[in-house]
Amino acid sequence: MQFPTLSNVTRKRIHITCIVLFFIAIICGLITIREVNIRKTNSKKNRFGISATELGNFESWKTTPSPDYCGIEPKSFFGAYVRVTSVDAANGVVKISTTMAPCGLFVGEFDDYSVTTSQNITLNYNNAVMVYKSGQVMTDQSGIVAIDADVNNYPFDEFSFSFVMRGTYGAAQRAVPVLALLYGAPMGYSLSFDPIANDDNTVVVIAVSGKRNLTVKTFAVIIMAGMWAMALLAVAVAHATWVSGKKVELPVIVFSITLLFAMPTVRNAMPNAPAIGILADQMVLGWTMMLLSLTVVSNFVNLLYHLHADAQK
Repeated sequence: MQFPTLSNVTRKRIHITCIVLFFIAIICGLITIREVNIRKTNSKKNRFGISATELGNFESWKTTPSPDYCGIEPKSFFGAYVRVTSVDAANGVVKISTTMAPCGLFVGEFDDYSVTTSQNITLNYNNAVMVYKSGQVMTDQSGIVAIDADVNNYPFDEFSFSFVMRGTYGAAQRAVPVLALLYGAPMGYSLSFDPIANDDNTVVVIAVSGKRNLTVKTFAVIIMAGMWAMALLAVAVAHATWVSGKKVELPVIVFSITLLFAMPTVRNAMPNAPAIGILADQMVLGWTMMLLSLTVVSNFVNLLYHLHADAQK
């Protein structure tokens, strides 16, 4: 039975159609990835933690006007909007930026661009003492906080940090009621916020924990799997060369050597990877470089063996 054959024109059309569909699939995939990433980013930005769930614990204030951010029924508290801007797990620190937002009793003059405090306030924050004089404009504060992290478990490592925020105001040094709101979406990390306050909200513990996000974990695992695959394939090629009894070709030797010295570079392509020496290196980089080294030695031995055999003929 003879099967019909396709003409060259038909084959060409099929090839062009497949190529067009392939590129359309790539474009659709990239657009989908972009949209998913935008939604995830927006979701992270909307994630926050607040130290007081009931504002009724704060004293109401209707004597003088308050900025819009204080709400329709202003309360008296010293607000702190703490944003985690970046994470440096390798060096054990995070960067934070804090916007001070006084309300009620603590508000002085304000407009659409700035706000001042009506009281002399001393604030213990992030192991430092900050003094705000009456009439001083509130400006953003940035700082560095040490974290408890173990990057040896990358990309499945986690970290946490915490510090206490409290303050006093006026000549009597009365305790300042504090309301802290934590948020932030640093690239490559997923954060959880858990601020805690005492009953009268005069002592707030700023507590944050985090881990690498799913994208970083997936990318790192794919790279490590690829390193193992390349090393095992190089071993398979060297084994097949010996089994077939053929002399190894020069391009194979060059490729195996190139692959050996490229492994550290491939490893460093993992996002935000710490310095070499972590657990992943002991499980992947060390073994793959050992296998590739044996492959290079095997290829050279094969070459010398066949050169010697050819010289004896």
